[in-house]
Amino acid sequence: MWTDFDSGSGTLKIRRTLTADGARLYVGDTKTVSGEREILLPPSTAELLKKRKEESRSKWVFPNFLKIEEPISPALAYSTLKRILKKAGLPSIRCHDLRHTFATMAIENGIDIKSVAALLGHNTVATSINTYTHTTDEMRRAAASNIDRKIGGVEPSSDMRVSEQPSAENAPKSKFEAYKGKKRKPGTGYVKQLSPNCWQGRYTPTVDGKRTAYNIYAPTEAECEEKLAELIKSIREGREQNIG
Repeated sequence: MWTDFDSGSGTLKIRRTLTADGARLYVGDTKTVSGEREILLPPSTAELLKKRKEESRSKWVFPNFLKIEEPISPALAYSTLKRILKKAGLPSIRCHDLRHTFATMAIENGIDIKSVAALLGHNTVATSINTYTHTTDEMRRAAASNIDRKIGGVEPSSDMRVSEQPSAENAPKSKFEAYKGKKRKPGTGYVKQLSPNCWQGRYTPTVDGKRTAYNIYAPTEAECEEKLAELIKSIREGREQNIG
């Protein structure tokens, strides 16, 4: 509801669930105590909701088109997702799969596991760690390598590289293998495939002696390359203007 949204702080409170039984909708409590939480929205999302709120005549953020005093059915959100995927030529997924995608990408991009657990409404951090073991293992291996590089001033030994590989017991059971691109020219960034329908592009320039990472995401490799090129161009043009 709009009472759950704070346009000033850009936060949204999760307080209830909405379930459907045929044509009837039921509003209830969250599944767990930790499920009731407050989420800090990305600025772009908060701005969209702020504009929507200004034009809304209902207490619901997403009201029924014919009866604005009632919320929209969860089934409509699900069918809309399916229609968008089909139109885009993408595989069929569930809304819950988007939750997993968000969590994996959040962890991969440095958000600590405790914050991710709070955002997901998990009872304990252990729940998140057990669910995303493959991601947290990768982070630990990367951290161990960085200790050698940044503190010890040496590259990890070949033995360490072998031991960094995930064991058969902990390896993801999915047959999907992330894309490993060839070595790129300096200054062109890099792209990698995070999931069957998600590519990440990263550009890490050094400005005033400090390296800063910029990330973009796209559903295909070609689109990711295009967005990455635009990102690099805009950053370089911005630097030139600052110098001028």
